Amino acid sequence: MSKLWSKYIQTSDELYMTRAVRFRQDNAYKWLPYTQIKNGMKIIDIGCAGGLLCHRVKKILPSCEVYGIDRDSGHIEYAKEKSQELKIDCNFEVGDATKIPFEDNSFDLTISHTVMEHVEPNKFLNEQYRVLKDGGVITVMSVRAGLNISSNYDSETSDDEIALFERARVISEEFENKNGVCKYNLTEREIIEQFQKVGFKNIDIQYTSIDWYTPDNANISTDIAIKQIEAKRLLEINYVQKSSAIKKNIFSDSERQLLLNSINERYDRRIQKYKNGEKVWDFNISGLLIVTGIK
Repeated sequence: MSKLWSKYIQTSDELYMTRAVRFRQDNAYKWLPYTQIKNGMKIIDIGCAGGLLCHRVKKILPSCEVYGIDRDSGHIEYAKEKSQELKIDCNFEVGDATKIPFEDNSFDLTISHTVMEHVEPNKFLNEQYRVLKDGGVITVMSVRAGLNISSNYDSETSDDEIALFERARVISEEFENKNGVCKYNLTEREIIEQFQKVGFKNIDIQYTSIDWYTPDNANISTDIAIKQIEAKRLLEINYVQKSSAIKKNIFSDSERQLLLNSINERYDRRIQKYKNGEKVWDFNISGLLIVTGIK
């Protein structure tokens, strides 16, 4: 195992923060019922990243026995540290989705979020079939890019900043393609066919919307609104940091500092507008696909 994903593709903190504003306790009615998780179940989160979904489930359904695996050791280190910090009893270990480090018939439910598109689907599903008990449930969640709706904050982004971001985008996309990111991005029909091929029954497909960035909404508390804005800030800052790690000389020192300063100034202005009661109405709403089946 390695730290390739957490260093160059999606860092543990950005995954934790963005999932924290997606899978909240106050909007659990939008996502938790679709997962089919019930109190008392023994569940495993495949590709758990920093452990946010495990922590949320354990907090909401405390009698669940919750496990998480990820092949990136950096994510697992982060998840364990977060568990200690939050005093939440979850179990995390490094593990490959195609070789789950647990015995046959071990779990009542397996769950994953934005993982299947990166893993050979037959191996991915077969391993979950193996570790599920008879009658156990598999839940696969996937953000569907074609169903995303967004309106961006008019941030007065300079031409220099746009050009530097484009440079980072090219480098990042080349790296992700080389390392098989979204290599298995299947259609809904193809996912269902894979479920059937492995042997899952009672297959169910659902959609819901997750309003992970709507700071000006009336039903969003000040605390959540600020966290949403900070999550977007972190995504942009980490994008600069990761592209710099992929290619050391992608930016000069002055270009890199210009970009970081510009990002921070832009999000500082956005937070101040929010605190002043000025409605900007920037938002990002994700379409979430949930496919479930029974062994």
